[in-house]
Amino acid sequence: MSQRLRVVFAMPDLQDVGVQRVVRGLLTRWDRAAFELSVLVHKREGTLAKTYAPDVPIIEVDKLVPDVRGVRIATRVLGYARAYRRLKPHAVLSMTPYSNLASVMARPLSGQGFGLVVSEHAHVTASLRDQSAFGTGFRTFYTRMFPSMYARAEIVKAIAQESLDDLADVHGVPRAKLRLVPDPLDVQGLVALGKETPAHPWCAPEERAKVPLISILGRLAPQKRHDLLLQAFALVRKERPARLAIVGRGPELESLRALARSLGVDADVAFLGFQENAHAILAHSEVFALSSDWEGLPAVLLEAMALGTPVVSTRCPSGPNEILAGGQYGLLVPVNDAGALARGLLEVLSNPQAAKARAQAGFASLTRFDPQAITLRYQELARDAVRLYGARTMR
Repeated sequence: MSQRLRVVFAMPDLQDVGVQRVVRGLLTRWDRAAFELSVLVHKREGTLAKTYAPDVPIIEVDKLVPDVRGVRIATRVLGYARAYRRLKPHAVLSMTPYSNLASVMARPLSGQGFGLVVSEHAHVTASLRDQSAFGTGFRTFYTRMFPSMYARAEIVKAIAQESLDDLADVHGVPRAKLRLVPDPLDVQGLVALGKETPAHPWCAPEERAKVPLISILGRLAPQKRHDLLLQAFALVRKERPARLAIVGRGPELESLRALARSLGVDADVAFLGFQENAHAILAHSEVFALSSDWEGLPAVLLEAMALGTPVVSTRCPSGPNEILAGGQYGLLVPVNDAGALARGLLEVLSNPQAAKARAQAGFASLTRFDPQAITLRYQELARDAVRLYGARTMR
């Protein structure tokens, strides 16, 4: 029997957000007969900490190095190196910008030879333009390290074609090094969640028959442009009755509440915060809105489609145009245009049959995100990284 490949997933924490949910799903389907798995995090913290596969060790970087104020970034690199020295991986799948940099720098320090896959889950150019996306120091350092990081990794993974093209055309990553692997989507699990009845009264069928519900799910952060959606919603309310449910937490909550009041729509806007089953609210809405300035491959847009909810999205870089097939499966509107977003929402509310037809076609397209098929593609990434590292070191 051949040796199992030791594979490490590297990311900062176990918060209930996109990358961490993706890794949790991959671990449940990964072939244990051929692979030995570990997860490397800075701290074992977050709402997903107790939900990961119990047979997969979780190693905490911050327990391997002293916490020295002001130089934590540097000491964490040493922590990565110590972790890799202990785990002796054949392949590392790094899932976030910081773990990408730390893994590239830690590999030679660890004394271990392993194949390295770095991942970009966002549109790099757009995210670096967003002053709120990274700390100033990290953005400068990350931008400066791009050429070295991509040159030293065996594989650079993107989750959307537009993001992959950006890496190649703007940042000079050789296309031979790039791989396109989208995030998986558990359609059956989402459908089951969507059948649950939300507690909020606006989601009740009799209320929605009188006043349709628009929903958005996402962190209350500048990138997501909830302010733009509120401006668009105010325009919608001038034309017809409607309500808006904003699901999520984040630093912009109070400023968004103030904006809703200033626009005169606060009575028709509910800030619902964290919801144990936010997908039930999406399923019990007439339309889901995505108002972002940029994304990677927005999982929440796919989730709304899996729930059969018509969608209106900005045509932001990257993901929505690819997911919605240029507008076949939902409406696409320009970025940063409240009037266009309002017109899209009004079109869905005024023509529900056409919107449902687009949603049904979109649901049928989701087979391309099958979790088992995508898990197999991740397993191939690990094998390819090992092979490419071996070929490079043999030269």
